[in-house]
Amino acid sequence: MLYSIEGKRMAKVPHYDKFLFYYDKMDKGKLDQIIYHLATIIENEEVFNSSYLPPKHWKGSVFYPIYELIQDKQTSAFFYGQLLWKLIMEDEKKWMFQQADNTLGKLYFLVENPDKLTG
Repeated sequence: MLYSIEGKRMAKVPHYDKFLFYYDKMDKGKLDQIIYHLATIIENEEVFNSSYLPPKHWKGSVFYPIYELIQDKQTSAFFYGQLLWKLIMEDEKKWMFQQADNTLGKLYFLVENPDKLTG
């Protein structure tokens, strides 16, 4: 479950139509590898910045198939962020996010009671 820093539960992926456009075009095997990699991080970390999960240069990484499909760095990074958002939103644990300082990414962190933080 994903909540904003203000305590609002997120129920959809931002710009869902654009996300779905690329999601449906991704090679399913490569997409599964990316999802497995991100799910492992979500399962094992309590705090992370989305900008620091992929390496600076994606070539040779599990994330490179995103760029191979989209062929644009900014759009690829945006799709990656949407995919991560979707996985966190669907996770059974409660996560909050806020805009990360000095990056385009989001800071995600686990919380037990998001309503008590904003109450």
